[in-house]
Amino acid sequence: MEGLGKIAGLTIGAVMAQAAQIDGKGAGMMEMAGLAQKGGAVHIHCRLAETPEDISAIRVATGEADLYPRLGRTMEWDTAAGHAVLAGAGGKVVRFDDHSPLTYGKEGFANPFFIAYAPGV
Repeated sequence: MEGLGKIAGLTIGAVMAQAAQIDGKGAGMMEMAGLAQKGGAVHIHCRLAETPEDISAIRVATGEADLYPRLGRTMEWDTAAGHAVLAGAGGKVVRFDDHSPLTYGKEGFANPFFIAYAPGV
């Protein structure tokens, strides 16, 4: 999608992703704003899937995606296998807040928000 811009900070990609999530589907979105605040182009890459699990770090490991930001609640058991596959492919998983490696064995087993990314990103 291109050229729709932002209206009060809201994009068509955000609306599509939210609608998919409300419907129980998976959604992943990346926006490149460019000069959006000055009337420039906005490019939105939005991926929709049948289930939220279909949008995951595994897509990064298989080369179908470069980046997977997870800004929602996950537990260690939700991410460990995908993290291992991604690490085996040369990718990394880091905390969203300080970009330190995502670790396991935390008290309560809850993960912070994180970013999974492909080698070279």
